[in-house]
Amino acid sequence: MALTVGRILLIPVFLWAAYACTLAEEGATSARWIALGVLLLIGLSDLLDGWLARRWNLVSDLGATLDATADKLAQVACLAFFLGDYEPTFAKVPLAFFALILARDILMLAGFLVLSRRVGEVDSEHRWHGRVSSALMFLLVTLVTAGASQGWLDALFVLCAGVAALSTASYVRAGWRSWRSLKAAP
Repeated sequence: MALTVGRILLIPVFLWAAYACTLAEEGATSARWIALGVLLLIGLSDLLDGWLARRWNLVSDLGATLDATADKLAQVACLAFFLGDYEPTFAKVPLAFFALILARDILMLAGFLVLSRRVGEVDSEHRWHGRVSSALMFLLVTLVTAGASQGWLDALFVLCAGVAALSTASYVRAGWRSWRSLKAAP
């Protein structure tokens, strides 16, 4: 859990470094490397946290919920930053893409809260499609930070949006099943 909290604390460091890239041409290269390094730390800490939890059987509902929260905070914060007009330093994230990701996260949070209130304990373990969605989103943010070409990013925006939508639909379906199973129970 300490790695997850550390990951959350790295988000403002990334935002500071990314913003520093936009301020001066002279410091932009070093700030970009710092931002990329912080992103790498965020990604590695996420992988290490999950591996350690499974390896030492430290998996808990609280840990899984915090992990998902850290992922969503990092994604939304980075994407929100890239909504700004920082071209040519960074490609601009399309507003429709950001709205889709934000709506997904709000829907998932609302569903989690409603189910946890009704059911008590909600299975918040990442599914394979959620992991793929998070990995693609991490790749997208990394490529935007690295200054990748708009053509590659446009294709990745479309892929990320599709995978996020499919993943969300799968989670909503699982939540709906949980809801219905409680209604059907005597």
